[in-house]
Order: sequence, then C-alpha cells, then structure tokens
Amino acid sequence: MSANLGGIPAYWDKGLQMKASDWERVWEERKAVFEMPKVHRLADKGHDVVGVEYAKLPCREFFEEQRLESDTTPMEDVSGGFLHKSSDGKIKIFQCDFFKFKKSHAGNFDVIWDRASLVALNKSDRKK
Repeated sequence: MSANLGGIPAYWDKGLQMKASDWERVWEERKAVFEMPKVHRLADKGHDVVGVEYAKLPCREFFEEQRLESDTTPMEDVSGGFLHKSSDGKIKIFQCDFFKFKKSHAGNFDVIWDRASLVALNKSDRKK
C-alpha cells in the first residue's frame, strides 16, 4: 500500500489542525491515493481484513477497484459511521472516526499491519 498525500503535510508544518471535512476534501481533490492490492491477497489467503477510514470515497472505491461486491450498513453505535463489507465478509472497512472505533466492532486481531495512517492524524492526536 502506498500513500500520496500531495501538500497535506503542509498542514502540520504550518501548525494547522486538519478537520474531518478537510480529510474528505483531500480525497475528493485526489490529493490522497492509497493502493491496496495486498489487502485483497490477504483475504484470498483466508485472512480476515479490517480497515478504518474516515472518508467515504476510498471505502467505496476500494471495493469498486477490486471488483468486489459489498454491502454498506450504518454502524449502530457510531454516529455517521458505516461498515463496508465484502459479500464473503472477509474484508471490512469501517468508515468512521478512528478514535471512535472500538474492539467490539471487529474483535481481536492476530496481526496489525499499518501503512501511513499516522500521516492522516494531527500531530496533537497521535499520542491518543
């Protein structure tokens, strides 16, 4: 997975705080692009894959680009949150505030693989 965030780190270099609406705009303007072909391969090998992303666009586009059928349902306990799930249930992307995502949403993990998520958080939020 790779990330291209264009001028986004400039927010932090200037000491600015990125709001949720700013992150949505970054995706809409195509300043953030994540390529996740390995995620699909992990699911093909029998692993359950869970992602957490705030913006709607990359959640929807992931399933389209991978040509996977998916369902989207509201997250009952997270206002404005949605669960995007492949038809076989092996890939789940929770569209919500990262800090509102709980263990109860996805259970225990054997492995956590992360690539470039900290860059999406304000520096002041990274210690949470």
